[in-house]
Amino acid sequence: MKIAYVQLEVIAGRPDINAEKILNYIEQAKKNSAEIVIFPAYCLSGKFVGKNFQQKSFMRDLKYFEDKIIAASTDIKIIFGNVGNF
Repeated sequence: MKIAYVQLEVIAGRPDINAEKILNYIEQAKKNSAEIVIFPAYCLSGKFVGKNFQQKSFMRDLKYFEDKIIAASTDIKIIFGNVGNF
């Protein structure tokens, strides 16, 4: 079994940028025939974003980008960190 473990620079409070990086790494992992790709905790939201977790718009953004990552899981298993109470 081939596993891709990704370490990336996560930008706190910018799920748009983080999701773009994550999706690019997923494609790279697929091209390299990985069966699983693993990302760090909080890789979508960033860990220290203060009150952003209390903002409904931020939480909607996290869910939106989470859904995009899940949609990219065709032919590969993805383990990634996100927060939320969806």
